[in-house]
Amino acid sequence: MKKNQNMIVTTTSTIQDWDIQEYLGPISSHVVAGTNVFSDMFAEFSDFFGGRSRSYQKQLTSIHSEAIELLKTKANSLGANCILGLRIDHDEISGKNKSMFMVTAVGTAVNVKPKSGNEQSSATKFNSINTRELEILLRKKEIIEKAKKQELVLNEEKLVLNEDTWNFIIENQINEISPLFLQTLNELYEKESIVDFDDKKYIRKCKDFFLNLPEEITKDILYNAILNYTNIFPFIMEIINEGTLLDFEQIDKLLDSNDSKIKKGALILLQYDKTAYKPSDIEKLSKIINKIKSIFMIRIKYVEEKSKFSSNVKKKWICGCGNKNDIKKEYCSKCGKDTYGFEKYRYNKLEVRPAEILELLNDKSEVLKEHFI
Repeated sequence: MKKNQNMIVTTTSTIQDWDIQEYLGPISSHVVAGTNVFSDMFAEFSDFFGGRSRSYQKQLTSIHSEAIELLKTKANSLGANCILGLRIDHDEISGKNKSMFMVTAVGTAVNVKPKSGNEQSSATKFNSINTRELEILLRKKEIIEKAKKQELVLNEEKLVLNEDTWNFIIENQINEISPLFLQTLNELYEKESIVDFDDKKYIRKCKDFFLNLPEEITKDILYNAILNYTNIFPFIMEIINEGTLLDFEQIDKLLDSNDSKIKKGALILLQYDKTAYKPSDIEKLSKIINKIKSIFMIRIKYVEEKSKFSSNVKKKWICGCGNKNDIKKEYCSKCGKDTYGFEKYRYNKLEVRPAEILELLNDKSEVLKEHFI
């Protein structure tokens, strides 16, 4: 990782004040962008220049960064310390009626050496800080301390922050206070319905906060929140969907949970996308597909019964609890579980079936194999 951070990358064919010692050859990297990154971007054009533009800009930046990072890794493997002539191209790819975008980064791996008198280390340390930077650090420290002491809470029910403080927290990515936000969100979503204007505004601000954090930090916070906060799954769904924050390693952990609700939540999240796909995702997809097949098996029996008053035959399914249900019934009338053994729970906004998710994942896997293998 340190080698990648010290790698010099430039779009030019030469680099000022450095001598090229050795050309190691052309290199390239490929990243496949999630299916909804571009289609959703223009679905609500009026929002593009408003609140959602920040989220999309971050997604596009993340795709390019991923491609460049892969290019740096290839350059490292050749023993290079610089990439010249960086170019990034975009291509549309399709298969199985799925449309995706591939981002390709190309360049030339070289070894460079500073010219005489230019041996200054690339890891320059700054020995000063301006007044504005100090003010930001002091205010950040104050907000974190207030959050820890619960001093940001006006009363026991509602966290109240003024617009200026909200904007400061979001713009400066103060992720240290995310536990307080999650706790308050959990209490809000415990209500039957959220109708209060201030509550809705608070949820929107929290959404902006999490979407503006670095991607890996957001994913780490939210996927762990699924395990620790029972009420905020609808909120997490929206963030993962809008931010294209699907993470196969995190989904794998959720599928290993002993809680059936969490397993089904993982299934729901698999409808969404990553910001970008890599060749290594093919193996991860295969693992998840096999795990879904083993976990989400139909746990019922189908029977046919003759009607007492006619010769008609009615189809029924026998739940694991032993109760017989009409074939049209989605959930058991006795225990409330479906044919896969899962209870109906109120934060499940989108009903999904394992077969539907398996079809989607298999289609994605085939498209990725076509373009990576």
